[in-house]
Amino acid sequence: MNSLIDIIIIYFCSTLYILVNHLTTQSIISMLITLIWGCLAYYFSNIYVSLITVGLFVLCTLLFPVYIFYLPLFLYLFKYLHPTYITELIFIILFVIVYIKYGFTSDYLSLNGYFFIICFCILAYMLVRKTNQIIFLKESNHQIHDVHSYMQQSLQRNQKKQRMEQDKEIHLATLAERNRIAREIHDNVGHMLSRSILQLGAILTINKNETLDEPLSNLKDTLNTAMTSIRESVHDLRDESLDLELMILNMTKEFPNLDVKLDYDMSNHASKNVKYCFLAILKEAMTNTIKHSNGNAMEITIREHPALYQLLVQDNGTSNSSQTNDINSNHGMGLDNMRERVTALGGTIHITSDNGFRIFIIIQKPR
Repeated sequence: MNSLIDIIIIYFCSTLYILVNHLTTQSIISMLITLIWGCLAYYFSNIYVSLITVGLFVLCTLLFPVYIFYLPLFLYLFKYLHPTYITELIFIILFVIVYIKYGFTSDYLSLNGYFFIICFCILAYMLVRKTNQIIFLKESNHQIHDVHSYMQQSLQRNQKKQRMEQDKEIHLATLAERNRIAREIHDNVGHMLSRSILQLGAILTINKNETLDEPLSNLKDTLNTAMTSIRESVHDLRDESLDLELMILNMTKEFPNLDVKLDYDMSNHASKNVKYCFLAILKEAMTNTIKHSNGNAMEITIREHPALYQLLVQDNGTSNSSQTNDINSNHGMGLDNMRERVTALGGTIHITSDNGFRIFIIIQKPR
């Protein structure tokens, strides 16, 4: 916008000088043609359009010296659009040629006229330098802003990644602590209660005092209830502490020759039966890929949907005849074990060997 204002000011100053000193049909035509050239050069900003415009301007100036008063305008235009030092050289040579050829041959080509041209050329040069500096500073500011935005976004991503890693570490530490607590309860309190129940059973067997039968029986029931509660609590703790994703990642380390990519999106609230089912099937699938397939890569996708769990296993091996016959004839101990596990949970399993060994499992959530 600043450049357009500068161009308009320079054009109208040159036009005003011509109107005051040399108002003829030729000067009016030159005003209109210069306006058209200036608009074309500013609008297209193309090097070829600029060269054509410069050539026409130089030619018209040599034939009709009235165009020399628009030298500041074209100096600004081409210095702004194509900032090279050749521009100044061309216009200086043009000014010298006009001066030598026409000299002071008319009222408007007088000392005042040449002085006006020189002053306005200097003004145009200063304006275009100022405008280019403003543009450069704006571009630099935009680049700095972009770099700052990128660094800020990168910092936010790193912070988010660190928070996720910290949350994962806390989660793993929590699961490990739950496992420890469950193990301590099972090994210590559970064994002590079991021993107490056995001892109490022995006491009931040798007891001869009938008045103690009922209190001892009630005590035994209480201990059995406590033992049942402890077992349920231990099982609940173990179920919650079973991290399927971590167990899959650890299991992949047992198959170093297999490049496994895991896409995991399932909460930790799934039942232990589903987790153990997926874990067993994945281990069987990895073993089959290593033993019966020439594949070296496997993709595992685990998804949790509102009503079901989904497991997709795909390797890059080529199906061999024995494996295909096992699938088509529903034979193969490993494949039968997979089907039995999924069927026991009320799910469905589809196994194919086209373009690699593929297992697709869907298990409905309990209602």
